[in-house]
Amino acid sequence: MRSVVDAIRRAGSVSRAELARITGLSKQTMSEVIRALEDDGWARGAGQTKGPLGRSATTYELVADAAHVLGVDLGGTKIHAAIGDLLGDVVAEAVEP
Repeated sequence: MRSVVDAIRRAGSVSRAELARITGLSKQTMSEVIRALEDDGWARGAGQTKGPLGRSATTYELVADAAHVLGVDLGGTKIHAAIGDLLGDVVAEAVEP
């Protein structure tokens, strides 16, 4: 699942077929992983893409606030802490002596 989350984060909005190609997972496995990510609130449908012969595919994106990470730097004379969302954007930070 981690490789799929990383692939979506790098690609932005991406279809299951593209994710299968990027990760090397089968289309069936990719469908199961996407379903689990949607059920857990980590991913959502982002739109539709038109393929050959009029086919369309749902594209998926990560839900930015589905998870957060805390980073702390204790170097020097200050403590620098930051919270980032699932897309890597800083949502809060503080620097204290």
